[in-house]
Amino acid sequence: MEESTGSMFKFNATNYSIWKSRMEDLLFCRDLYDPIEGDSAKPKDKDDKAWERINRKTIGLIRQWIDNSIYHHVAQETNAKALRDKLTNLYARKTPQNKAFLVKKLVHLRYQDGGDMAVHMSNFQDIVNQLTNLEITLPDELQACLLLGTLSDNWDILVVALSNSAPNGKLSLVMDSTWVADISTSFHITPHRDFFSSYTTGDYDTELSCKLLLKKVRHVPEIRLNLISTGQLDDEGYGNEFSNGRWKLSKGSLIVARGQKTDTLYRLHARHNSSQVNVAEDYPIELWHRRLRHISEKDDHSKKVWAYPMRTKDQVTEIFKNFHVVVERETGMKLKCVRADNGCEYRGPFENYCRNHGIKLEKTVPKTPQQNRLVKRMNLTIIERARCMLSQAKLSKSFRGEAMMTTVDLINLTPSVALDGDVPQQVWTVKKVSYKHLRVFGCRASVHIRRDERSKLDTKAKQCIFLGYAHK
Repeated sequence: MEESTGSMFKFNATNYSIWKSRMEDLLFCRDLYDPIEGDSAKPKDKDDKAWERINRKTIGLIRQWIDNSIYHHVAQETNAKALRDKLTNLYARKTPQNKAFLVKKLVHLRYQDGGDMAVHMSNFQDIVNQLTNLEITLPDELQACLLLGTLSDNWDILVVALSNSAPNGKLSLVMDSTWVADISTSFHITPHRDFFSSYTTGDYDTELSCKLLLKKVRHVPEIRLNLISTGQLDDEGYGNEFSNGRWKLSKGSLIVARGQKTDTLYRLHARHNSSQVNVAEDYPIELWHRRLRHISEKDDHSKKVWAYPMRTKDQVTEIFKNFHVVVERETGMKLKCVRADNGCEYRGPFENYCRNHGIKLEKTVPKTPQQNRLVKRMNLTIIERARCMLSQAKLSKSFRGEAMMTTVDLINLTPSVALDGDVPQQVWTVKKVSYKHLRVFGCRASVHIRRDERSKLDTKAKQCIFLGYAHK
C-alpha cells in the first residue's frame, strides 16, 4: 500500500515558498532529509552504498512532486543537495530582480469579489513568505495595510471599521483572538496582558468586540489558548447551546456570540475591544449633526427611538406636538415628562406647550451634554450608521433623511442589551416583531404601475431604489 503524502502538491514555478516548506516536512517524515544537507550530514554508521541509496530515494521523492513543465531543469541531477540548490537558484535567488518581481506581485494582488477569501489570504501570505526567504521582512502593520489594499471598494466599510478599531491606530495580523469554550474551567483565562480593559492583582475584566464583557478573567501567560468558562457565563445569565458543530451564546433573545467546532474544540473568533480610544481623520461630528439635522426622542422604558428630519430648528415645537399625539394614542397613557437640552428651540413656544398640557420639562445645565447622554449617544449612533448606509449604497448625501429614518427603524428592531436581549419595538407594542419585510438599504426595487396609469404596451413596473420603510 502506498504511504499517504497528506496534502502535498506539485511544484509549478509559482508556489516555491510553500512547496519547499511542505517538501521539507515530507522528507523529515520519511527520514530522507539528511541528503539535501550534503555529504556532511552523512551518519557515521552508514556506508557509502547505503548513503547513495538514501540520496537516490530523496531525489526520487522530490521529483515526484515537480510539475512536468519544469522537470527538465532537474532531470539529470543525481545529488539531492545539488537538486535542492538548483531549484533555489532558479526560483528563490536573492537577486534584485526576484525581489522586485515579488514586491510588484504583492502590490498588484487583488481580491475578486465572490471568490474564496481564504484562498486570497493564502496567496497573500505565500508572497510574504517568499519575500521573507529573500531577506525582505515586512512589518506586521505594513502587511495588514497591504492586505486591506487588495480589497475592492465594496469592502470600504470593513476597512474603515478595522482602521477605527485598531489599537493605537496600528493594524495587526498577528493577534490571536480565538477563544475556546471550556466547561471545566472555573474562570475565563487568557495569556494576553493587553486584552484587559482593567488590570489589578486579583480579578480582571476584558471586553470582546461582540459586546461581551468577560468578568473575573485570569491572566496566565504560560497558557496557550484563551479559555471562556461556560459555567461562569451560565452564572451571569447567559445561555450556552452546543449542537451540530456550533456554539451559540445568548442572553434573552439577543445572540451575543457564535462559535464553531474545530477538531474537538468549540472556538469563538472575536476582535478584542481595547479600552483605548481610536481616532480617525474625519469631519467633526458636529458638522455631520448639522448636515443630518434632526430631532430624536427616546423612551426610557422600552428604549424605542423616534427621529424626525427637519430643515430648521423652529420646526421642533410642531414636530413635538405630532409626537405627543402619536405616543399617547399608541399607549393609552399620558406623556408626563420630557428631558431636553437648553437649546433655544426648547424655549418659548415649546415651554408654553408643555406647560399647557401638564408635561414636565427637564432641562440640562448648559454645556453639560452628559446629563442627557443617552440621547446624545443615540444621535451619534444614528449619524454613524446613516453615514455607513449611504456609503455602502453609494448614494449621495441628499438621501440622508431616508438613511436616518431607516437607521431608526432598524435600531427599534434590534435586540437591546439594556433590555436583556428584548426588542424595543416589541416592548413598546407588546407584540411580536417580524423581520420578513426587511430589505437592504439602497438595493434595486420595482414599483407596480397601476393599470389606469399605463397603456397596454407600457411596462407594468418601474425600477427604483429602496430608501426605507413606510411610516403611518
